[in-house]
This record gives sequence, C-alpha cells and structure tokens, in this order.
Amino acid sequence: MNMHMTRVKYVLLLSIIITSCDKAIEEQAVPISSPSPSVGIQATLSPTLPPSLTPSSTITPIPSDTPTATKTPLPTPTPLLFDGTHLTPLPKVNPNSQFTRLAQIKVPCAFGNRILFSPTRSEMFFTGTGLLIERLDLLTNNLLPKLTGLTEMAPLNLALSPDHRLLATDDVGWIRVWDLDTGDLIQTLRGSPLGPSAIYFNQAGNHLLATYNDGKLVMWDRSTWEEVSSVRIPGHQWRVMYIPGREALVLDHKYGFVSIVDLEGQVLSTIDLQTRDYDFVSASPDGSQIIVHVGLGLRIFDITTGDEVQFLSLGELRLPTVTPDWRLLITFDTKKRLHIIDLESGETLLTQQMDFFKARWLAVSPDGGLIGLFVIGPDQKTPYIELWGLVEEAETEP
Repeated sequence: MNMHMTRVKYVLLLSIIITSCDKAIEEQAVPISSPSPSVGIQATLSPTLPPSLTPSSTITPIPSDTPTATKTPLPTPTPLLFDGTHLTPLPKVNPNSQFTRLAQIKVPCAFGNRILFSPTRSEMFFTGTGLLIERLDLLTNNLLPKLTGLTEMAPLNLALSPDHRLLATDDVGWIRVWDLDTGDLIQTLRGSPLGPSAIYFNQAGNHLLATYNDGKLVMWDRSTWEEVSSVRIPGHQWRVMYIPGREALVLDHKYGFVSIVDLEGQVLSTIDLQTRDYDFVSASPDGSQIIVHVGLGLRIFDITTGDEVQFLSLGELRLPTVTPDWRLLITFDTKKRLHIIDLESGETLLTQQMDFFKARWLAVSPDGGLIGLFVIGPDQKTPYIELWGLVEEAETEP
C-alpha cells in the first residue's frame, strides 16, 4: 500500500510539473545549410578530439584524461539530406571523421524526454513539448503536424508499429494510439489502473503489448483492439526490454536477477547480475544475446543459457546505445565526451567533446547515419533536441 501511495504521489507531482510546461512548440528546426532569414544559425561545431587507437589484445578503455581540444573548421554547408548523400554512416568512422550538429530544436519542457527514429521512413518523433508529440521530417528538416490527445502527462514510452502506421504511448493509466497517416488519436486502452511500464508492438505488428507494475502482461489485437491475453509475469516491471528476434521480454526481477519470459509469461531463462545497479541496453538482431550496462562496463549474456559471453570494461558510461547492426557503441563519459567504440573489441574509434550541460537521451537512426540527442544546453536550463551527423573532412588538393 505504501509503495502504491508513493507511486500515486510521484505521478501527481510529475503531472503537475509537466503540464506546467508549454503545450505547443513554437521554434522550428534550424538547419545548418539553410537557416531561416529571421533566425540565425544556432548550431556550432564542437571541437573534435583525437581518438584513442591504442592496440590491445582485449579492449581499449575510454580515455580517462581529457586531451587538448583542437578546433576543426565547419565543413562547407551542404543540403540537409539524411539519406547518406552527404553523411557518413557510423560504421565507416575513421580518424578524419567528425560529428557536426545539423539541427537544433528548442523545446519548452525538460521532462518526458524521448526520441524515436522510424525504421521505414525519414521521420523522427520526440517529446519534451508538453502534452503532445512532435514529428520531424529528416529530409526537409521541417516539423510535421503534431500528435495531440494526451491528457495527463508527457509520455515515457513511444512504440511504433513495424509498418509505421501507428504510434502508441502511455498517459499515466492509459495507452493512447495514433494513426500516423491522418494524425488522429484512434484508440484509448486501459489494461490496469496502474500506468504501463513498457509498451511495444510485436514483431509481426498485429498485437500491441504492455507490461504493468502490478505484474501483468496485456496484449490487444491491433485490428479490433480487443484484449487477447492478460497473464502474470515475474519481476517488478520497472525495467523492461522487448526482444523481437525471440518474441520475448527481459524483465527486472529482484535482488539482481533478470528474467527472460515469452509473451505467454513463461520464464525462458534467468540471469544473475549480482547487483541492482544496471540498465538494459540492447538485444541482438537475432534475439540470441542482450547487453546490460552494469557498473563500469557492459555485460553481454546468452539469452538461452543466461551465461555471460563478454564483458567490456569501459569506465563510467552515460546513455550507452548500440547501432542496430550491433557493431558500434555510442556513449558519453562523465566529462561529456562522445565516444564511438567497436563493440566486439572495445576499441575506441572516435572521441569528441560536446558542448552541453547534460544529456538526457540518445538515439541512433536505423541506418546508423544520425544520432539524436535530448540535452540541456550550456546555460544549464534550456532543453534542446539536436541532430548530429558524421562528416568526413574533405581531402585537400596537393
């Protein structure tokens, strides 16, 4: 009862804070290549630091000492095309590469900060704008019509259907579903009085599933929106990760134990982390392994056996994110430096100092060409959505 009351108080307090933020966003995305006549360019290139490429038979840790920053001039402005024409995919990172800020969007609220790239369209969703969800066209760098209909608080979960037709979010005790072709709110679902801890569409896209803190896994049929199952699952459900390749969930359990369960609630395996200080990072494309951020590194586990297969000792990481192909790790350290790390060897391929006060969210586009950041600016109070791309230095003629 005390835990329930505490959660209610937390939700009420968070709702008051978030709903005090503006409910509409006035600023437009500011492209580097073609700034609006009335708005100056807001983005500047952060200094690029030399990467650490020290050979190692096992891994190369993130540098602990800050090297001297060398300023690199901005490349020649090019059209803001995110289809690979002018940007280098992350797997092709090299010592001449540098991250350039391509767009910066000032948002009115630092809460509910989420970024989601579409896997099928050149489109990105983000929150932090009060009781609505913004959409950004990545080819034109223009904001698309907003998704409205939230009534309680900014969502903490964004779930996109595999065909990019629907977007589902949480709204305290409710789940809201939008039709992305029309922008209309088409469905409101309630699987439990408590708010959902996670929301996903299954890999086939025919079911929407949600986990709840009271130990329930609920699934709805997408065509009729009728509830097709409601089962009990183990764990606390505060931390949940869906594994599309296995049609399973990774659940926060207790005392450092993690449970992998199928969508019928059956436990497939258990992993003993021996700590409560961890976060789920990613599941491999084939659904055979998961990455867990624990303490001073990353631990990779076999889902079937629960055995650890690799450990990368990388120091104190912030917002570790893996590219969809599971080749690269993108992360920050405590000194606000961005690192690109080879996931297999642990070798640091690129290090770059960033010019924000705090990063609250990091996402990588499905093609590995862009990173999206939700940051608090250098003034320590203004929140921004930023897009960064990898640009190679042009070779000089002899």
